Parts: sequence; structure tokens; C-alpha cells
Amino acid sequence: MEKESKTSTTRCPCCGGIQNVSCKPKLDPLPHRCARMGNKEALCGLMMSGVDVNLISEVDYATPLHRAAESGSVECAQVLVAHGALLNLTDSSGKTALHIAAESGHVNFVGFLLEKNAKKLCRRGCRKCSMFCKLVLRKKQKEDESKNVSPAHHINDDEEEEGNDLDKLDFMAELEKLRPALGNICVSKEGEIITI
Repeated sequence: MEKESKTSTTRCPCCGGIQNVSCKPKLDPLPHRCARMGNKEALCGLMMSGVDVNLISEVDYATPLHRAAESGSVECAQVLVAHGALLNLTDSSGKTALHIAAESGHVNFVGFLLEKNAKKLCRRGCRKCSMFCKLVLRKKQKEDESKNVSPAHHINDDEEEEGNDLDKLDFMAELEKLRPALGNICVSKEGEIITI
């Protein structure tokens, strides 16, 4: 479904005449829409046909990787990275794909980008990216520790399910654990810097 075009009036600078100008709303290019929907097959086909993997959207100057981060589609991110997507490009708000994934709570996506050496801070003063990086690293350490536990130790099904699902992190509980490392600066769930 296509959005309706808007009509605006403009005044001619030389004669002062008024003209109605119809302007279509800006839409994301096809690779961005595929990445947002998690359609990795279509996305791969577009990349194979020669579409720029770092194509910039007119909407907010985001790349397909930003859209994959919005939806948390690690599969689409894998396709994009395999085709040469740049990890640290920023959108019109100065956010990288890592920041968008962190903001949306897609911890698996954040972990994937960290494995690919994405920059941990999207802009100066942003603590949300680094905080989520710490959360992912802590979760990974816990998983590694649980793999090294002797077979005599039995983990019940609830603990095992909880340990494998990175998206079920209790944000505030993890933030409380990080509070001593952050000193007097803290970040709210909305990403605002709070002085303690």
C-alpha cells in the first residue's frame, strides 16, 4: 500500500506567484524493507544483483543494517555483513546499527555485531551502547561458565531455558550489577544519562 502524496504550496522568489507542488513521501528502498521484514533470501538476491549493501535511505540516512537492527534479524545482518556491509555507519540521528539494536533490546544482534568488531560507542557521550556491550559480554561469560560445569551438576529446564535466551535479560537488574563500574553516571532504560 503506497502512501498518499502530500501537496504543498511554494512561492516563486522572483515574481511571488504561488504554485502547488505535489511531493511524494520518502520511502525506504527495497533492501531496507527486506531487512526490516527479516527476508534474508530476497535481501541476498538483491545484493547478488548488484544493489549497494550500504545503500542510504532518504527517510533517515540509515542503511539496510540499521533496518535489520530495528527488527533484530541476525540472519539479515549475516547476509549484509557477508556482502560487505560497513558496521559503523550512522543514520541521521548519529546512531549505529549497534545502538539501534541495543535501544530495541535485541541482545543477540548486539552480540553478533560485537563478534564482528563493531565500534562500541556510536557517538560521544552515548553510554547505552557500551552498557549493552557489557551486558552481552557478561551473559556470554555466564554461558561459558555453564558449559564448563561438571556433568554431575544438573541444571533444571527453567534455568537452562533462561540461560539460553539473551532477549529475556532483566534490564534493571543487570543495570544494578553494572552500577559500581559506571560510578556516578547511569543510563535509564530510555537511554538518558542519570547522575546518581
